[in-house]
Amino acid sequence: MVATSCCLVSSARAEAGRFHDAVAYDPASVDLHVVDADDRGDGHWIVLGSHIDIDNRETPYLSLRTHGGRRVAAVALDPPAGTSWSPRGLVVLEGAAVLVAGIQSDPQDFEASQAIFVVRLDDALSPTWSRIFSIDGVSITNAAFRPAAGGTVAITGGVQRIVDGTLEPADALLARIDGSTGDVVDAHAIGTPAWDERGADIAFTATGSALLLEVSREAGTGRAFADGIVGFDAAGTFAAAHVAGHAIASPIRASAQRILADSRGWVIAGRRTVFGPNVFYTQRVSSAFVPMPVRTLIPFFNVADVATDGSDGLLLFGEANSEASDRGTALIRVDAQLGIRSQHRFGTRNLDFPTGAIAAGDNGRVIAVGGARDDDGLRFESIDRIDAVTDASLLCDDEPYDGFSAVVDGIDSWPAWEPAVAPVALSSAAASTTSRTLDAEPIADCAHADDRVFRDGLD
Repeated sequence: MVATSCCLVSSARAEAGRFHDAVAYDPASVDLHVVDADDRGDGHWIVLGSHIDIDNRETPYLSLRTHGGRRVAAVALDPPAGTSWSPRGLVVLEGAAVLVAGIQSDPQDFEASQAIFVVRLDDALSPTWSRIFSIDGVSITNAAFRPAAGGTVAITGGVQRIVDGTLEPADALLARIDGSTGDVVDAHAIGTPAWDERGADIAFTATGSALLLEVSREAGTGRAFADGIVGFDAAGTFAAAHVAGHAIASPIRASAQRILADSRGWVIAGRRTVFGPNVFYTQRVSSAFVPMPVRTLIPFFNVADVATDGSDGLLLFGEANSEASDRGTALIRVDAQLGIRSQHRFGTRNLDFPTGAIAAGDNGRVIAVGGARDDDGLRFESIDRIDAVTDASLLCDDEPYDGFSAVVDGIDSWPAWEPAVAPVALSSAAASTTSRTLDAEPIADCAHADDRVFRDGLD
């Protein structure tokens, strides 16, 4: 395994407070996605993204900035030859080390089996180890990656066995690995013989954990979709399983995305694609893992990230209402009852569905976006620290917003759902990973330079 890392020299300067920064990385890519962001705990923000080249090969990258917005480093993680790495998340460890995980695939063969990659990097963004996790005869999809107890990391997704070239119904995967060594702690498949179950997310509290599944089955009019909740107690023992159907006609897909914990229990977030207005939905789940009988729907389909706001509410971040010809991205604050409390629009430049992430830390928040320039489509990364109270950024095009409204929807009654939990043999193998420095070019944006922030290269 070869690892190199070097600092980037930045002309940008900033003091504590809001900041704006946007950079294009060399060489330029066909597409750039921002996947995750976090406070590294040592005075730095870290952003995980990916570049996609003309051959459809995806390469993860990481960028590091101080809390004040000064660029420190950016590195790409080159996958093994002939493979593509699609990052799904990062986890910050002690000592400012991080784990990056995602799906390994063959960019030229969409029917080839997929596996999970995990890379551990030190505080200088140099890899210390990388591993590939796979199950014999199985393709792994939809990986989510969350910190768990005792220095372990939980991975959930879908596992689909291939028999004579045909994919069988999927089960959910729930596995834990040791964050220090990469060793497998345990791995289980969760599902039923006839229905499709795919792990979407998992959340932990001191009293237990809740696993969110996307569940689907054949119905009279096609496929029907539901959200499945599997609860575990603090010892990791199975406690309960419930399913909440989507009461919609002719859906294309209902896709559970996140489950988050707060003092009231749990909150599900996901999107529904239908022949008509697409919506983002939220739904409360009791501390006993029972879904509430109503959902809240917002026509905010292109949500890039969801986070808790620290007071039993949510933050939803994604594309502004493009159907109303509104440009940029929007941040919606949702209250404990899942109603809209406030909205704010940012004049970020994203020609198509944005990718992005919210990160909290240093008594504030940043929003990171995978952007694109209007004139030439150049892909770049932008990051803004926003006001902790008003959500305002330093972008010139920045305003309170009223582009979305919420409605309430019921849930559909489903047959009894009794998923089995069975161990699976998740194997691991070392992977060759090269880390290389990325050159960054500042991208001009219109942003206010107040007495707290100065940023070179801005219009």
